Amino acid sequence: MKNQADSKPAKFFKNFRTLFRTARNLKVLRYLIFFPPHENELYILFLTYQCEFALYQISTTGANEDLLWDEFVQILRRSPELLSTAKAAIQRAVEQFPRDQFDFDISQPVKFFEDHDKDETMQMARLFSEKDGFMLLQRFVLQAEAAHFSHLAGSAKPRYTWKAYLKALHRDSSLRQTLIRAFQDGLKKIDFETALLALAEDLTKTEGEST
Repeated sequence: MKNQADSKPAKFFKNFRTLFRTARNLKVLRYLIFFPPHENELYILFLTYQCEFALYQISTTGANEDLLWDEFVQILRRSPELLSTAKAAIQRAVEQFPRDQFDFDISQPVKFFEDHDKDETMQMARLFSEKDGFMLLQRFVLQAEAAHFSHLAGSAKPRYTWKAYLKALHRDSSLRQTLIRAFQDGLKKIDFETALLALAEDLTKTEGEST
């Protein structure tokens, strides 16, 4: 039986590209935070590492508790099924990130990888092409923008519109910085363990229904 996770990343990116094009055509997305390529790469590496480390922690229980990180990465790189599962988990975790978890009161820069050994951090299985990584990040940016708009609309004058929000975002660098920090902090809050366990549960149910 084909792993249910196999088609989820492809479906996610296809659906998001359609949404993105439609929004552009309707001029809904008049402003969108785009990061330089090296920054996009950092965020994707961070998400990849966090998800793979969560999968590693789930995998290294019982008989596998002595499995080393670099050994796990080698296994992961050779397993299309595990790679597909990790991709699907990232897609699911990003898609289901709670809007109320975005924090728009952060005053300090958000750092990445500071809690991990550099050599260990760089050992991971790459999951995304540059294009798909970009689309994934823009999905999360959109979610952050929607949450930011709602946050501001709650304390703004009546009839605060999306158009007014985008205009303010375009003109006010401090407002953009608030959004960027909330986006970055949100990346660090994404719960990959829950997403991985939910995928496993879905697969178990599907296999049970097919028997």
